[in-house]
Amino acid sequence: LQREQKLLLSLSDFLCDNRMLRKNDIKRIAERDMSCNLDIIEGGGCTFYRERLKRQVKDFQVSKPSVVHYENVLSLNKKQQD
Repeated sequence: LQREQKLLLSLSDFLCDNRMLRKNDIKRIAERDMSCNLDIIEGGGCTFYRERLKRQVKDFQVSKPSVVHYENVLSLNKKQQD
């Protein structure tokens, strides 16, 4: 996210002024602001990209160990002291 912050901000800025992003809008913004080449698969429908995204999320969750930051966990068994 830090590496692609300029891209994320540009996409967010575009969406502030427009109701939706079309493929050509994404390509134009990404070519201008993305730090690496954009891999757009031509001919893939919405379902294709959704399934690809879901698979990437699942692969990421399997490959990365989960980390729990206990200092951020609130115990519901103990009364909070004000």
